[in-house]
Amino acid sequence: MTEAAARADGYTGAMKDYPRDSAELLYLRNYFVKPHFDQVLLRSHRLAAELFEIEVNLPPGQAATFLQRALNALNDPDGDGKVNYPQLEPDGNLGPQSFIALDAFLALRKAQGEHCLLALINSQQAVYYLGRTEARPKNKKYVFGWTMNRIQLA
Repeated sequence: MTEAAARADGYTGAMKDYPRDSAELLYLRNYFVKPHFDQVLLRSHRLAAELFEIEVNLPPGQAATFLQRALNALNDPDGDGKVNYPQLEPDGNLGPQSFIALDAFLALRKAQGEHCLLALINSQQAVYYLGRTEARPKNKKYVFGWTMNRIQLA
């Protein structure tokens, strides 16, 4: 929990006294419901959990952008130009078109599709961490932990 998030939520006390239940509600509201991962949860628990983790640790909207990019990349399975759902604008906002695409993809690919989406999303997260490290070499002390603790490819 960052102090900025708590203050934006109206908390004025010392951060050490910030109630845990308030923090949990803030996380749920800001990092799960607001980006519509509650709607992803209706389709895939694993995908919703991964998107939530990314939303907490990366800039807002990055997790949704990763999902949209992955769905776009997987939208022409035969390479013949025939798509299964409309291409998405990777804008970090999950709306009706994103859920139409997600539903169509999961219906087509089932459990393998979920696994593939998770792999592509985690791959993008790993590349994000590499970029952060290249842009700021002091991040080298974090990249091993970020990778081991946040990137799940299996």
